[in-house]
Amino acid sequence: MAKNFIIIILTCWILLLYHKQHKNAESEKPVVFNSTLLKKEDTAQFLIGPSCSFIGTVMSGLFEGVPADTETETELNRIMEFTGLPAHFSVWISDSVSNACAFIDGLENNRFIVYNKEFLDSVKQVTNTNWSVISILAHEVAHHLSGHTLMNNSNARINELEADRFSGFILGKMGATREQALVAMELLGDERETESHPAKNNRIGAISDGWMKASEMKDSSIAEQDKSSIPDTMVLSISLSELDSFFSNWITYQNKNLFENYSNYYSTQFQGIRRVYTEGAAGTKYCNQEQWLKARKKTYGQAKNLNVSVHNINIVDKDLNGITLKFTQRWHCDLYGDIGEKLLKLYKHPGDGQIYIVYEEMINSNPLENP
Repeated sequence: MAKNFIIIILTCWILLLYHKQHKNAESEKPVVFNSTLLKKEDTAQFLIGPSCSFIGTVMSGLFEGVPADTETETELNRIMEFTGLPAHFSVWISDSVSNACAFIDGLENNRFIVYNKEFLDSVKQVTNTNWSVISILAHEVAHHLSGHTLMNNSNARINELEADRFSGFILGKMGATREQALVAMELLGDERETESHPAKNNRIGAISDGWMKASEMKDSSIAEQDKSSIPDTMVLSISLSELDSFFSNWITYQNKNLFENYSNYYSTQFQGIRRVYTEGAAGTKYCNQEQWLKARKKTYGQAKNLNVSVHNINIVDKDLNGITLKFTQRWHCDLYGDIGEKLLKLYKHPGDGQIYIVYEEMINSNPLENP
């Protein structure tokens, strides 16, 4: 109830600011797309003309601002680290801006991102995650990096989708889940298409595409920072090349429906946790080897054009009984698809030297809209 009330208040506040700016824009003489920054100690004046914001309001006029807060500057620096590029723009706060926008000074070639701090704080509070703020900032960064601020508004909707796609990609690289990458757009997106912005579902699709591309680009072998040597205290050590070979085979056996080969990887001592969904509720089911393989055989028998891939593999634990790995798994067929984090514990048998799976659990998953 409290969350719904906050959402209503936030929505009304945004609409009031939009109405105020839209009214001002109609009464003012249109200005050339440029801006002038006049520094006065810790304040500034911006002449913005006409520029689109994150949620579609068109801003134009003379605004006052102050330097960005430390938290926002930190997040923007994190975003830029994942681009590998320097941040050739300044970041400022302005109460006259309804949400966030990127613009460029056509006379002095200065680039700016200006945002309303109360707006970003409210979005963070409603969504209960800072990923919503990061996605908005990444969207505005994209407008500068893609050269959108140098263009006219004839391709505005295309530019917005490019910025959304970049936002999803950056958040994917930063480690956000697909749900976290979409949370701001789910809250703020407009169901209708406007002259400057696409409809909400199209923007969500663009963010999802960017996030998925980031996931697919992650190394499917063991992450470099986790390639520490596996201790000799294990019964038999497992080399990194053996791990890469295991994952390659394990994925191939699933994609080609070679169920016998796939099932041979599962130890007789195997234990697993399945997430069972019945009547809209999720439950947990513990399985031994027989129960696990019986359920998987039924699933794979019904899956057409199955495609399984794994990304971002990390070693999270090591002991005498093997190593535990955590990774992102993408699983989809004609009828269903999901993506999420999985745990897998592997053990190398001292008798035959084969690697066996002794534990498996899907920690979380998000359905794919277009599997």
